[in-house]
Amino acid sequence: MNEILASGLLGVFLLILLFFAIRSGWKQQRKDSAANNERFAAARRIAEQEAQKKAQLAESALKRRRDQADRLLAKHWDLLDKFLEITERKISALDEYGDENSEALPEQIDKCLTKIATREKVVDRYKWRRQDFPGSRRGSRVLSLVGTYRDEYIDLQQMLESQFRAYHDAHKQKANSAQDVSTLTGVEFETYIANLLKQAGFSVVGTPVTGDQGADLIAQKNGRTIAIQAKGCKEPVGNWTVQEIVGALKFYNAVEGWVVTNSNFTVSARQLAHANSIRLIDGHDLRNYASSKGTLWNC
Repeated sequence: MNEILASGLLGVFLLILLFFAIRSGWKQQRKDSAANNERFAAARRIAEQEAQKKAQLAESALKRRRDQADRLLAKHWDLLDKFLEITERKISALDEYGDENSEALPEQIDKCLTKIATREKVVDRYKWRRQDFPGSRRGSRVLSLVGTYRDEYIDLQQMLESQFRAYHDAHKQKANSAQDVSTLTGVEFETYIANLLKQAGFSVVGTPVTGDQGADLIAQKNGRTIAIQAKGCKEPVGNWTVQEIVGALKFYNAVEGWVVTNSNFTVSARQLAHANSIRLIDGHDLRNYASSKGTLWNC
C-alpha cells in the first residue's frame, strides 16, 4: 500500500515538475518572441528611416537637377523658342497618311540638347556620334549627345518634351477652334486649312518643311490633285507666292493650284494668278465660309 502511495506521489511530483518546466519554457518562449519582435521592429524602424533618408536625398537631387534644367532653359531661351517653333512646323507637317509627323520630336529634342551643351562647353566634340532615331522612316541621323552626357541632360530632355507638348496642344486647339482666322499665323493657319479640307472630304498631306517646292499642302479628291500654299500673315500676299504655286504644279503633278490666306492679295498677285489659272482664297472668303458653312472647296 505504501509503495502504491509512494509511486502515486512520485507521479504527481513528476507532473508538477513537468508543468513548471513547460510553464518556464513557455515564459521563455514569450520573452524570446517579444525580444525578436522588438529586434524586428527596431530593424524595420531603421530600414524605414534609411529609406526615408534616401527618398529625401533623391528628391533633393531631383529638385537640384530640375532647378538646373530651369536655369539652363532660362539662360538659353532663344534656343527654346527656336526649338518650339521648328518642332511645331515639323510635327504639324502631315505625312502620306494625313497624320502628324510625331517622330520628329526626339530628333529635335536631341538637336536642342546638343546646342545647349555646346554653348555650355561641357561636351567633348570628339565623343559625339551620328545617331539613328528608332522608328524613323526617313532614317534621320543627327550629331547627338552620347553616354554620360545624355544622362546629365535627362531632366532637360523631359522638360523640353513637356514644354513642347503643351505648346503643340495650345496651337492645335487654337487652330481647331479658331473663330477669327486673322489671328492664325504660320503652322496654325496651315493646320486650320488642312482640317477644313479634311472636313470637306479631301485627303491631305503636308510637304517637307524645307524644300517644299512651292506648296504647303497636297489635297486630293475625286481623282484630282491640288497643290496649295497656305499663307497665314498680316500683310497682303504678293507675286512671289503665286509664282511658287505655279512651279509646284508640275513638280507635284497637280491639276490645280490654290493660294489660301487669312489676309488678302495684291493687285499684281491677282493678275498673275488669273493669267496662270491659280485659284486665290483670301480672308474674306474664309470668314464668309465660316459664317455660312457654304461650299468653298469645290472640286
